[in-house]
Amino acid sequence: MGALTFDMDKKPAPDAVRRRSSMKYTPSKEDLLAADVADEINVDALPTYYTALRMVPLMAFYGLAMGTVQPVLTELIKTRTCQVALNYTDEICENLNNYTKEAKAVQRVTSQIQMYQTLVDSLPAMFFSLFLGSWSDEYGRKLPMLVPFAGLVIAHGFSLINTFIRISPYYLMLTPFITSATGGMVLVNVAVFSYMGDYTNDRTRSPNVAIVDAIHMLLRFAGSAVGGQLTQFGESVPFYLTISLHVCNFIFIFFAIHELRAFKSIKDCKITDVVTLERVKDNWRTLSKKRPGYNRLFLLLIIGCLLIIGVCVIGDMSITQLYLEFDPFNWTLQHFTIYNAINGVVEGVIMVFVNIVLRRYLTISDTMIGTIATLSAVLHLLFYGLATSSAFIYIAAGVGCLKMLGFVSIKSVTISLVDRDEIGKLLSTKMSLMSIAPFIGVTVFTNIFTHTNEWWPGFCFVLGACVTAPVVFV
Repeated sequence: MGALTFDMDKKPAPDAVRRRSSMKYTPSKEDLLAADVADEINVDALPTYYTALRMVPLMAFYGLAMGTVQPVLTELIKTRTCQVALNYTDEICENLNNYTKEAKAVQRVTSQIQMYQTLVDSLPAMFFSLFLGSWSDEYGRKLPMLVPFAGLVIAHGFSLINTFIRISPYYLMLTPFITSATGGMVLVNVAVFSYMGDYTNDRTRSPNVAIVDAIHMLLRFAGSAVGGQLTQFGESVPFYLTISLHVCNFIFIFFAIHELRAFKSIKDCKITDVVTLERVKDNWRTLSKKRPGYNRLFLLLIIGCLLIIGVCVIGDMSITQLYLEFDPFNWTLQHFTIYNAINGVVEGVIMVFVNIVLRRYLTISDTMIGTIATLSAVLHLLFYGLATSSAFIYIAAGVGCLKMLGFVSIKSVTISLVDRDEIGKLLSTKMSLMSIAPFIGVTVFTNIFTHTNEWWPGFCFVLGACVTAPVVFV
């Protein structure tokens, strides 16, 4: 096993890893765990699933926590809307399916509150992501991973308190505000996938991203079933589990995640180094930079397509639970969460194995995989919108089982189009744009759903299919 020797005062160029990729080198265990040596590490010599093994525990716990709490939060909002905002009796609130007029009112107000929550959740994260991706390229990925989980503990602690008292559902908007103000999902994704981009190459990146995304999704949907079942023991029980998982993630990142690249010391960082106009300019330069061939145009088209898909998928997802819990389906929370879990587990397994088969054995490009996934998403939304019974919902799940492959291929392709020292800037720019997706999607689709649910509840899904369809041909 070869030892590393280098001059600590001489920091290698950003593309140093690439230039040394042809060297015959196998890092020792001590080399891999040592801080400040990453620019000297030959990325090609790292184990194939090096980054996946480090990020899977983190994203698994994160997925389980968010899957557990999300449907429970929606149910809590629905309950408080009925009890407090609309001031209906407990008899009506506990048997909404027997009171059509009141059920429609609860559905309408709940969807509006969810829209406001999404806006609160999106805007601060969109702002911070403009700066923190570029900052992490200089100061490292570890701190941007830690901060969101501290915020999640506080936010879901507040939600836990609200399970014991009856207050207006509008106060529950404080939960997404705290989450977003500390980075939330946007910062977690930027930090995690920038870390993975640091220590993967074009050959290993796609399978590593697929594994991490799939495990996250598997546990997120499994958490949905867990949360639904735990509510039978009390509204507060799922929140105890969620908070515990966030605490475990904070501890895991603090002690188990090591930076292998030589970043600047955080001790030398000032607050004025974080929020600066220059970081926004860096993000823009990453997108507008001239690249070989048509790579710049290709990069912009991919991000544009991702935004369109995100708007439609996130917009429709925001109303799915309400869509299925009322006429003509009348699903219970337990029915919805079990369906969600099974659907997610199947999609997660497919994401890993189909991606490996398509990439490694059939040598299909990431671009073509993205096209197949988009077509699957269009058919999924179309069947959802035309459904008149639960059987159609199950068929929709079947035809849409490949839709999540698109997000894996897009991450892999976009990272491969930029230099290693631009990964954080690219992902922060992309996540900032993706933060607009909930803002647009939830606002538009919730308002449409509110005005169409009485004559065609599935109209939003058909609209989403029509808007997404042109992406297939791009």
